[in-house]
Amino acid sequence: MTMNLKIRNSVDNSVISTEVEEGDSIGDLLLYAAEYWSNQKYAMVMKVGSRLVPPNLSVSETGLKDGDTVILVPDPQGG
Repeated sequence: MTMNLKIRNSVDNSVISTEVEEGDSIGDLLLYAAEYWSNQKYAMVMKVGSRLVPPNLSVSETGLKDGDTVILVPDPQGG
């Protein structure tokens, strides 16, 4: 099933929209966002709400729903 998600860059608060499949990984979203904002993918991580989500989880495993927003944040452990 296809859904639309928003990705918010916590560094500058800008937002992009993307269409994903439930089986797509958070890592796929991370790569897309990193390429869009020209960030190094290993220096950033994704958050859903207040929790960090591992890049190997699928969109469906995170519980994301159509229209939700994920947040791109600097990796608190460094990159």
